[in-house]
Amino acid sequence: MSAADHYPAGRASRHAWCGYESTVETTRNFRDEAVERIESSTAVDKLARVVDEASERVVTPALRGPLRGDWMGHALHPSLTDIPLGCWIGSTVLDLTGDRRGARRLILAGVVAAVPTIASGLAEWRRIVDTKTRRLASVHATGASLTTAMYAMSWWKRGRHPLKATGWSLAAGATAIVTGWVGGHLALVDGVGGGRREPRSAAPADPLVDAIAAAV
Repeated sequence: MSAADHYPAGRASRHAWCGYESTVETTRNFRDEAVERIESSTAVDKLARVVDEASERVVTPALRGPLRGDWMGHALHPSLTDIPLGCWIGSTVLDLTGDRRGARRLILAGVVAAVPTIASGLAEWRRIVDTKTRRLASVHATGASLTTAMYAMSWWKRGRHPLKATGWSLAAGATAIVTGWVGGHLALVDGVGGGRREPRSAAPADPLVDAIAAAV
């Protein structure tokens, strides 16, 4: 539940903590309105159908469990996102320090790492049933794909057009920030990817089923 659900727009609320009382003005902001616009937009349903088709092709029955993180006990996707993002942030630092070759290598490493990251996100997509959440998740998935494509373009341009390559990296970084924010909303507000995961083989045995199987 968001802060807007607890405190109506425009109302000042008081909080006391360790004897200190403060006044917090809670108002609707751009972020809340952006989320609501996406969640209520039927136009995003077309994008959701594209993501759904991609999920069906990529997440095969054999890969569904591993990509969901059943073997880890929790969702795999949030853990994988740190790898490409870390590589891409590092590439920006190397760009600023003049190490263009090192930056190019980190960009490529991030693009490669983004492949299983996106695949694990598509596995989580198949668990979402709420229409509004699916709309928001489709924007997140599209943003992740665009970010990866732009960083790949930056890597490709670096040997010939360094200035254009830097522009692609900056655009990709901005897209990654927005995409990450949407992903954070999905995970921390909507609860996507939460809960414990268990391999199918590790499911607790049912005594009644075992008794029937033994009798047969």
